[in-house]
Amino acid sequence: MRTIKGLLIIGVLSVLLGGCGHEHVFKDATCTEPRTCIECGKTEGKPAGHLWNDATCKEPKTCKICGATEGDLADHAWIDADCVNPKTCSVCGLTEGNALGHSVGVGLCKKCNQLVNEQLILDINNAFSSWDKQHEYASSFVNTALDSRTLYGQYINCDTAIKYLKNGKTYIDNIILLCGDYKELASLKSQVKISRDTMPTSVSESSSSVRSFYDNYSNYLLGKAEAAKKFADFLTKCCQ
Repeated sequence: MRTIKGLLIIGVLSVLLGGCGHEHVFKDATCTEPRTCIECGKTEGKPAGHLWNDATCKEPKTCKICGATEGDLADHAWIDADCVNPKTCSVCGLTEGNALGHSVGVGLCKKCNQLVNEQLILDINNAFSSWDKQHEYASSFVNTALDSRTLYGQYINCDTAIKYLKNGKTYIDNIILLCGDYKELASLKSQVKISRDTMPTSVSESSSSVRSFYDNYSNYLLGKAEAAKKFADFLTKCCQ
């Protein structure tokens, strides 16, 4: 009898001293639950707690670990409208209203200090350069004509000059087309037209026709020089 009692006492002491009688296998604490034994359910410590991401206009306050949410969506993070973009949320991309628009159709915008329609300016500049090349060829024959002592020599060289002038007209027409309806280029467009319309287009072997060629060519030169000046002035203004 005493032996049985002794064994019971030893067993009770073993339970009291050894807990549940096994080695705990704990799983890590979660946001809402403490460290817990997967076999007996014994807990230890406290829950880890949520790790929150701040609310945005797309999602409420959200736990990075478990995905739990709390509260409402935040307001949009607005970026003010500028010349090319309407008022825009930097988080979700939502837009409101319209872009403010540039202060010019072509050239330097006074609002954002950006060069507007830069490619158009480059295209006009290239057309001017091509026009200049054809003009130089024409000019060399006009100078030869002026040095010629015979009417035939003047006529032949003037007639050759006209061929290059007509080649140049292709680029003149392109400049006019590129200027379009831009108010910033209206003065340039008008002047280029003057040069084109005064350009000599024909000549015959007569003194009056040759003199008419020289007169027209002179007016064409004045118009071309003024057109080049207007374009240079525009480039200066649009790059300041």
